[in-house]
Amino acid sequence: TILESFHFPNRNRIIAGLADATIVVEAGTKSGALITANFANTYARKVFACPGNIYEPLAAGCNQLISKQKAHLVTTIDEMAYIMNWGKNKNYSHINRNTDALETNFGGLNAVAKKIVCFLKAYSPKVIHIDELCQQTQLSLIQVSPMLLQLEIGQVVESYPGNKYKLVGDQ
Repeated sequence: TILESFHFPNRNRIIAGLADATIVVEAGTKSGALITANFANTYARKVFACPGNIYEPLAAGCNQLISKQKAHLVTTIDEMAYIMNWGKNKNYSHINRNTDALETNFGGLNAVAKKIVCFLKAYSPKVIHIDELCQQTQLSLIQVSPMLLQLEIGQVVESYPGNKYKLVGDQ
């Protein structure tokens, strides 16, 4: 079964690839959490570790990650939110401008698709997480998710691990 110990490294690899960030709260020096953290670092995901007592065996892994700069030291959710850029109010007021140009370039798209494409174009060349896309375009996940799939099938948008997207061909 999947719960047998020899499956853990493969499971941890998948989890590290799906997650935007990995948080290690307690880990010994040979912990599976360190395997997951190493995979996350390999995938260029953020890794966070809670520091612990230097004499506590279950804190040794976290302290090691922090001391080798393989994890951000984190003690509060606010620190993590700051590092992950959550909650910052970015100004993307230019999204709703230039609708005539958008009509010319993307005339066959409906209003939701146009808003998504216009935002991705303004955000280019970076990839954007679907939650930020929803927040900045003021569209619901129910509206955005199926439209992103349609745009991906139509080769207008490409998806990246961790529910991130950008326009096709953007460098």
